[in-house]
Amino acid sequence: MHLLLGALIFRFLIALFSKRDRLFLPNFWRRSYWISLREMTLRYLLLMRDDEGHECIRNACARTAYPLLYLLLLFMVATGFALFGMSNPGGFWSGVFGWILPFLGGEFEVHLWHRWVAWLIIIFALLHVYFVIREEVVRRNGEVSSMFNGYKFFRKEPLDIGDVE
Repeated sequence: MHLLLGALIFRFLIALFSKRDRLFLPNFWRRSYWISLREMTLRYLLLMRDDEGHECIRNACARTAYPLLYLLLLFMVATGFALFGMSNPGGFWSGVFGWILPFLGGEFEVHLWHRWVAWLIIIFALLHVYFVIREEVVRRNGEVSSMFNGYKFFRKEPLDIGDVE
């Protein structure tokens, strides 16, 4: 629980100071975002060939999923500390996060929500690994190796190139 909170704080601090990490934010106001969202959804559903459509540095599905994942992780931290605070009523964690228990309907409901969200995160992680490996194998664009060296390969100019320039 403390490790998750520390990792989230570290991740948010990196996002504040790195322009490249702003690629995780969805650009709802741009037409290119909606084009990418449609194309990547069709590709993931196997309704569009992978050599069709546009290239993106960070596709719109990822730009949409990551902020939602961070919200789920914040929810996990908050509900986890609320449940942890029950072991010492009137203590620090109970005082800071204790309001969550009555807000969500009680201890059982918070525990239930905490478990459901944990399963959502696990399912997201499995799908994420599948889609990243699929992207690497099918499109051969360096998706996996870019996690280590920072370089991806594109056949065409990416729609979202302006976000990093």
